[in-house]
Amino acid sequence: MPPDDALPESLPEEWTQAAALAETPPARGETVRLWRPRPGLECLSAHFTAHRYAPHRHDTFVIGVNLSGVEVFDARGARHLAGPGQMMVLNPDELHDGRALEGHYRYRAFYPSIDMLRGVAADMIGDPGAAVAEPAFDALAFEDPALAARLLRLHRLLEDGADPLALDEALTATFAALIARHAGTRLRPPEAGREDRRVARVIEAVDAEPGAAWRLDDLAALAGLSRYHFIRVFRRATGQSPLAYVTTRRLGLARRLLAHGERPAEVAVACGFADQAHLTRLFGRAFGIAPGRYARAVRP
Repeated sequence: MPPDDALPESLPEEWTQAAALAETPPARGETVRLWRPRPGLECLSAHFTAHRYAPHRHDTFVIGVNLSGVEVFDARGARHLAGPGQMMVLNPDELHDGRALEGHYRYRAFYPSIDMLRGVAADMIGDPGAAVAEPAFDALAFEDPALAARLLRLHRLLEDGADPLALDEALTATFAALIARHAGTRLRPPEAGREDRRVARVIEAVDAEPGAAWRLDDLAALAGLSRYHFIRVFRRATGQSPLAYVTTRRLGLARRLLAHGERPAEVAVACGFADQAHLTRLFGRAFGIAPGRYARAVRP
């Protein structure tokens, strides 16, 4: 049965996450960060105690992971609870509110556009141009620890402004996993066979220019495959994800340049790393030594 304070049947179409926060601003001591890391996607990180969302709707999907506390929200004529580690998913135009059951709740959320998730669904069947149906999710609050961990990793990558290829790969694979495991429409991805010649074209291009600003779209286009199918095919052929392979080649180039006397800051730029700190972190993880110390150790 609907709760006593059931949601109204309709609200103006202009309701968005930003509008919802503007309607009921956070209280003192509460923290909210709302940002748009790329077109068609907004992200939110929030910690609420007394805040109560007014009833609102989105023209995007809502995909959230609760970190602590318990959120209670009304949607589809019923009351729902999302505790620590649980996920919340709402389809576009679903009316809902939100508040802490008691004390507080902390969560991270994505607001991907319909076109973004529809594009991922088309990628999954191997045809980015296919006219696929909008994904629809039946469950509002549920547990899927492995997927929740992947979503949180993706959210932090988007927050930190990670390498574009890392973001492309994580976003495609993670949202595809969400659709495959929880959307009502079951998609049939093509088999990830050994597309050796397609993969060889990509390897040749990356090996020739490891420091180029590679994006997942670029690599998938070279292979003539959708992004999702390319990730699976490449991993099957090489044992690595596209990101891992590109990173390996960039680190190899970095070693050669350092050995020839290039400074770490210059090497980071030449090899396609975001900055010297990015190079240092990955170089140390791969070789157990900082780039500067490596350079000094190998110079005559």
